[in-house]
Amino acid sequence: MPTLYKRFYWFFVKFGGNLTSRWYLHSPPSGRRMLNTIDYQIIIFLINFTTKFEAELFYFSFILHLTLIMGYLFD
Repeated sequence: MPTLYKRFYWFFVKFGGNLTSRWYLHSPPSGRRMLNTIDYQIIIFLINFTTKFEAELFYFSFILHLTLIMGYLFD
């Protein structure tokens, strides 16, 4: 089952990261709409960036917990 951020990732991919495109049909984008679009693009970038290192974070967390447990047991 995909995690929550992966569901958001596919949601943004489906809409191309621009959820305000329906407002662009008959009027030029205003400042607030442009900021919303930029916010979505930043969110997409952060999701893409964090998913690249998902496996490495898991292994780092696993080794960190393992060393803490071993240090507790053999100290």
